[in-house]
Amino acid sequence: MVSPVKPGRACLHCGEPMVVITHATLEKMRSELNPVFRSLNSRARVKIQRRYHLCRHCDAHALGIDLGVAFPFYDLDGAIRDIHGNTLVAASEARFDPEPLRRKRRRGTVIVETHQGILLTRTGDERFLLPGGQAEQGEPRIVSALRELRSDMDLDVSNVSYLFEHESERHRHKVFYVRAGALPRPRLVTAEFAYYHQALRPELGHSAHAIITRFLGQRDQWMARAG
Repeated sequence: MVSPVKPGRACLHCGEPMVVITHATLEKMRSELNPVFRSLNSRARVKIQRRYHLCRHCDAHALGIDLGVAFPFYDLDGAIRDIHGNTLVAASEARFDPEPLRRKRRRGTVIVETHQGILLTRTGDERFLLPGGQAEQGEPRIVSALRELRSDMDLDVSNVSYLFEHESERHRHKVFYVRAGALPRPRLVTAEFAYYHQALRPELGHSAHAIITRFLGQRDQWMARAG
Protein backbone atom coordinates (compact mmCIF):
# COMPACT_ATOMS: atom_id res chain seq x y z
CA MET A 1 0.00 0.00 0.00
CA VAL A 2 1.00 3.66 -0.26
CA SER A 3 1.33 5.24 3.15
CA PRO A 4 2.31 8.81 4.16
CA VAL A 5 5.69 9.39 5.73
CA LYS A 6 6.47 11.51 8.79
CA PRO A 7 4.46 14.76 9.03
CA GLY A 8 6.24 17.79 7.68
CA ARG A 9 8.23 15.96 5.01
CA ALA A 10 7.11 17.44 1.72
CA CYS A 11 8.20 17.57 -1.88
CA LEU A 12 10.29 20.71 -2.39
CA HIS A 13 9.09 20.87 -5.99
CA CYS A 14 5.34 21.01 -5.41
CA GLY A 15 4.91 21.07 -1.61
CA GLU A 16 2.75 17.95 -1.49
CA PRO A 17 3.36 15.33 1.24
CA MET A 18 5.86 12.66 0.35
CA VAL A 19 4.73 9.04 0.17
CA VAL A 20 6.56 5.74 0.34
CA ILE A 21 6.29 3.34 -2.57
CA THR A 22 5.98 -0.23 -1.35
CA HIS A 23 6.30 -3.47 -3.28
CA ALA A 24 2.53 -3.99 -3.45
CA THR A 25 1.97 -0.77 -5.38
CA LEU A 26 5.14 -0.70 -7.46
CA GLU A 27 3.64 -2.34 -10.56
CA LYS A 28 0.40 -0.39 -10.28
CA MET A 29 2.23 2.92 -10.28
CA ARG A 30 5.04 1.92 -12.63
CA SER A 31 3.55 3.72 -15.63
CA GLU A 32 3.39 6.98 -13.65
CA LEU A 33 6.94 6.93 -12.32
CA ASN A 34 9.98 8.84 -13.43
CA PRO A 35 11.26 7.30 -16.73
CA VAL A 36 14.70 6.66 -15.24
CA PHE A 37 13.14 4.78 -12.33
CA ARG A 38 10.90 2.83 -14.69
CA SER A 39 13.85 1.80 -16.86
CA LEU A 40 15.86 0.19 -14.08
CA ASN A 41 16.33 -3.51 -13.59
CA SER A 42 14.34 -5.00 -10.71
CA ARG A 43 17.22 -5.08 -8.23
CA ALA A 44 17.94 -1.38 -8.63
CA ARG A 45 14.25 -0.48 -8.45
CA VAL A 46 13.80 -2.38 -5.20
CA LYS A 47 16.85 -0.60 -3.79
CA ILE A 48 15.41 2.81 -4.64
CA GLN A 49 11.93 1.99 -3.38
CA ARG A 50 13.34 1.00 0.00
CA ARG A 51 15.57 4.03 0.47
CA TYR A 52 13.82 6.96 -1.20
CA HIS A 53 10.44 8.60 -1.25
CA LEU A 54 8.33 9.49 -4.24
CA CYS A 55 6.04 12.46 -4.70
CA ARG A 56 3.18 11.06 -6.75
CA HIS A 57 1.50 14.49 -7.02
CA CYS A 58 4.44 16.25 -8.59
CA ASP A 59 4.43 16.57 -12.38
CA ALA A 60 8.16 15.85 -12.41
CA HIS A 61 7.56 12.64 -10.43
CA ALA A 62 10.73 13.38 -8.50
CA LEU A 63 12.46 10.84 -6.34
CA GLY A 64 12.88 12.53 -2.96
CA ILE A 65 15.50 12.03 -0.26
CA ASP A 66 15.36 13.13 3.38
CA LEU A 67 16.80 16.61 2.83
CA GLY A 68 15.27 17.46 -0.49
CA VAL A 69 14.25 16.29 -3.91
CA ALA A 70 16.57 14.47 -6.28
CA PHE A 71 15.92 14.40 -10.01
CA PRO A 72 17.81 11.25 -11.02
CA PHE A 73 19.86 10.98 -14.19
CA TYR A 74 22.32 8.55 -15.76
CA ASP A 75 25.87 9.82 -15.27
CA LEU A 76 28.72 9.17 -17.70
CA ASP A 77 30.00 6.22 -15.67
CA GLY A 78 26.60 4.50 -15.78
CA ALA A 79 25.59 5.31 -12.20
CA ILE A 80 22.38 7.14 -11.32
CA ARG A 81 22.89 10.35 -9.35
CA ASP A 82 20.75 13.22 -8.07
CA ILE A 83 21.23 16.89 -8.92
CA HIS A 84 23.68 17.23 -6.02
CA GLY A 85 25.93 14.44 -7.32
CA ASN A 86 24.89 11.91 -4.69
CA THR A 87 24.93 8.34 -6.00
CA LEU A 88 21.47 6.80 -5.85
CA VAL A 89 22.29 3.52 -7.61
CA ALA A 90 25.78 2.25 -8.41
CA ALA A 91 26.69 1.63 -12.04
CA SER A 92 26.88 -2.12 -11.42
CA GLU A 93 23.19 -2.15 -10.44
CA ALA A 94 21.89 0.49 -12.85
CA ARG A 95 21.82 -1.52 -16.06
CA PHE A 96 19.38 0.17 -18.45
CA ASP A 97 16.48 -2.14 -19.21
CA PRO A 98 13.33 -0.47 -20.60
CA GLU A 99 11.34 -3.67 -20.20
CA PRO A 100 12.72 -5.28 -17.04
CA LEU A 101 9.92 -7.82 -16.80
CA ARG A 102 10.34 -9.11 -20.34
CA ARG A 103 12.08 -12.48 -20.49
CA LYS A 104 14.73 -13.04 -23.10
CA ARG A 105 13.79 -15.40 -25.91
CA ARG A 106 15.44 -18.80 -26.15
CA ARG A 107 17.21 -19.46 -29.44
CA GLY A 108 18.99 -22.45 -30.89
CA THR A 109 21.92 -21.16 -32.96
CA VAL A 110 24.13 -23.23 -35.26
CA ILE A 111 27.66 -22.73 -36.52
CA VAL A 112 27.69 -24.57 -39.86
CA GLU A 113 31.31 -24.82 -40.99
CA THR A 114 32.00 -25.50 -44.67
CA HIS A 115 35.13 -25.44 -46.82
CA GLN A 116 34.20 -21.85 -47.77
CA GLY A 117 33.78 -20.66 -44.19
CA ILE A 118 31.04 -20.33 -41.57
CA LEU A 119 27.56 -20.22 -43.07
CA LEU A 120 25.54 -17.01 -42.62
CA THR A 121 21.96 -16.31 -43.63
CA ARG A 122 19.71 -13.30 -44.05
CA THR A 123 16.45 -12.25 -45.64
CA GLY A 124 15.99 -8.82 -47.16
CA ASP A 125 18.42 -6.08 -46.22
CA GLU A 126 19.11 -7.28 -42.69
CA ARG A 127 22.58 -8.04 -41.39
CA PHE A 128 23.79 -11.60 -41.73
CA LEU A 129 22.99 -13.97 -38.87
CA LEU A 130 23.95 -17.47 -37.87
CA PRO A 131 21.34 -20.10 -38.79
CA GLY A 132 18.88 -21.20 -36.14
CA GLY A 133 15.59 -20.17 -34.65
CA GLN A 134 13.59 -19.25 -31.60
CA ALA A 135 12.42 -22.15 -29.45
CA GLU A 136 8.76 -22.65 -28.70
CA GLN A 137 7.64 -22.98 -25.10
CA GLY A 138 9.03 -26.23 -23.69
CA GLU A 139 10.97 -26.99 -26.88
CA PRO A 140 14.68 -27.87 -26.51
CA ARG A 141 16.84 -25.39 -28.36
CA ILE A 142 18.63 -28.09 -30.34
CA VAL A 143 15.23 -29.05 -31.75
CA SER A 144 14.42 -25.48 -32.78
CA ALA A 145 17.89 -25.09 -34.30
CA LEU A 146 17.59 -28.22 -36.44
CA ARG A 147 14.00 -27.44 -37.38
CA GLU A 148 15.00 -24.04 -38.76
CA LEU A 149 18.06 -25.48 -40.50
CA ARG A 150 15.97 -28.03 -42.36
CA SER A 151 13.29 -25.52 -43.29
CA ASP A 152 15.75 -22.89 -44.56
CA MET A 153 18.23 -25.05 -46.48
CA ASP A 154 19.01 -28.37 -48.06
CA LEU A 155 21.66 -29.66 -45.66
CA ASP A 156 22.53 -33.13 -44.41
CA VAL A 157 22.61 -32.77 -40.62
CA SER A 158 23.79 -36.05 -39.14
CA ASN A 159 26.29 -34.98 -36.48
CA VAL A 160 25.60 -32.05 -34.16
CA SER A 161 27.81 -31.00 -31.23
CA TYR A 162 26.95 -28.61 -28.40
CA LEU A 163 29.43 -25.74 -28.00
CA PHE A 164 28.37 -23.13 -25.43
CA GLU A 165 25.70 -20.70 -24.29
CA HIS A 166 25.66 -17.02 -25.20
CA GLU A 167 23.38 -14.29 -23.86
CA SER A 168 22.66 -11.31 -26.08
CA GLU A 169 20.45 -8.28 -25.57
CA ARG A 170 17.30 -10.13 -26.67
CA HIS A 171 18.13 -13.84 -26.71
CA ARG A 172 19.63 -16.66 -24.69
CA HIS A 173 21.45 -18.76 -27.28
CA LYS A 174 22.52 -22.37 -27.12
CA VAL A 175 25.17 -22.71 -29.79
CA PHE A 176 25.70 -25.96 -31.70
CA TYR A 177 28.27 -27.02 -34.30
CA VAL A 178 27.71 -28.79 -37.61
CA ARG A 179 30.44 -29.71 -40.08
CA ALA A 180 28.98 -29.66 -43.60
CA GLY A 181 30.58 -31.76 -46.31
CA ALA A 182 28.82 -30.00 -49.17
CA LEU A 183 27.61 -26.44 -49.49
CA PRO A 184 23.96 -26.11 -48.42
CA ARG A 185 21.37 -24.80 -50.86
CA PRO A 186 18.61 -22.41 -49.75
CA ARG A 187 15.05 -23.73 -49.78
CA LEU A 188 13.53 -20.23 -49.69
CA VAL A 189 13.80 -17.88 -52.65
CA THR A 190 14.07 -14.91 -50.27
CA ALA A 191 17.00 -16.39 -48.33
CA GLU A 192 20.56 -15.25 -49.00
CA PHE A 193 23.67 -17.14 -47.94
CA ALA A 194 27.18 -15.87 -47.27
CA TYR A 195 30.32 -17.29 -45.69
CA TYR A 196 32.55 -15.87 -42.99
CA HIS A 197 36.29 -16.46 -43.15
CA GLN A 198 39.50 -14.51 -42.69
CA ALA A 199 39.47 -12.96 -46.17
CA LEU A 200 35.73 -12.22 -46.34
CA ARG A 201 33.77 -10.84 -43.41
CA PRO A 202 30.20 -9.82 -44.28
CA GLU A 203 28.35 -7.32 -42.09
CA LEU A 204 27.14 -9.29 -39.08
CA GLY A 205 24.50 -8.80 -36.42
CA HIS A 206 25.89 -8.18 -32.93
CA SER A 207 25.08 -11.66 -31.62
CA ALA A 208 26.54 -13.43 -34.66
CA HIS A 209 29.74 -11.41 -34.39
CA ALA A 210 30.14 -12.20 -30.67
CA ILE A 211 29.42 -15.92 -31.12
CA ILE A 212 31.77 -16.33 -34.10
CA THR A 213 34.54 -14.43 -32.32
CA ARG A 214 34.24 -16.67 -29.28
CA PHE A 215 34.14 -19.81 -31.40
CA LEU A 216 37.19 -18.93 -33.47
CA GLY A 217 39.13 -17.92 -30.37
CA GLN A 218 38.75 -21.41 -28.91
CA ARG A 219 38.12 -23.47 -32.02
CA ASP A 220 40.82 -26.07 -31.33
CA GLN A 221 39.44 -26.75 -27.85
CA TRP A 222 35.86 -27.05 -29.16
CA MET A 223 36.93 -29.44 -31.92
CA ALA A 224 38.95 -31.62 -29.53
CA ARG A 225 36.01 -31.88 -27.18
CA ALA A 226 33.58 -32.65 -30.00
CA GLY A 227 35.88 -35.40 -31.26
